[in-house]
Amino acid sequence: RIRVARVFRDYASDRGAQSDV
Repeated sequence: RIRVARVFRDYASDRGAQSDV
């Protein structure tokens, strides 16, 4: 979902890594 992807991206950004979604 877009909302989940948004949170996933924010989480990855916080860790400084790229999301695989």
